[in-house]
Amino acid sequence: SVVLKSQVAQHPNRIDVYWAKPHVTIPEVSYEDGHLGIKLVNTKLGDQRCKAIIDTALDITGQPYGWKNIWKIFVGYAPLLRLVRSNKNGDMEVSDCNVCSTLGSYAFRINYADPVPGLKDARTSPADLERSFLFDYLFTIGD
Repeated sequence: SVVLKSQVAQHPNRIDVYWAKPHVTIPEVSYEDGHLGIKLVNTKLGDQRCKAIIDTALDITGQPYGWKNIWKIFVGYAPLLRLVRSNKNGDMEVSDCNVCSTLGSYAFRINYADPVPGLKDARTSPADLERSFLFDYLFTIGD
């Protein structure tokens, strides 16, 4: 973790700020006795969930930087190399090193909603979060 002010000074006009949608509707799929059932569940963000997301993120902060995750994300998108590595599913696997996007994806998934369904938390890139249904762009931090 680093101080935001130092990052703004090093990268002016490159830090975008998003906010999580205050409520989402998530389909729950079940299969019983040969019948497929789909139920829509409305989930609200609220103060308790916000605190849980922050607490989860803070618990993870301080681990070694996730350079090996960056490599795995690259392999997942590189032509030919991606054939040997799967980026899909496997969210139960908790990474032992994170970058900001993987940490955010994990913290939101376990406490609110999966920002990038079908993609492992450990393989989530900043661009994946930017395109997520869960977040809306607010502004870019400038000088």
